Amino acid sequence: MLIFVSEAERYVEILVDRGISARISDETWQSIVATFTQRVKAGETLRAFLECIDACGEHLKEQVPATHERNELPNHLIVLD
Repeated sequence: MLIFVSEAERYVEILVDRGISARISDETWQSIVATFTQRVKAGETLRAFLECIDACGEHLKEQVPATHERNELPNHLIVLD
C-alpha cells in the first residue's frame, strides 16, 4: 500500500493492490483519508500522519495478516520537490 500526500494540491490518497482491495472496502480508506484531512486542516499534520499509518496498519493486520516476515520495498519517506 501507498499513502500519497500532495501538500501543494491538498490531496491525500491511499493506494492498495487488488488483494487488499478485495478485503478492505473503499469506504474504510475514505474514512481514514477524511480523518487525515481534518487533522491537517486543524494544524495537526504530524498527528494526521501517525493516526493514518496506525489506522492502515490495524486494518491490514486484521484483514490481511502477514504469514511471514517479508519486506519487498524500502520503508522511508520520499519527498518530491
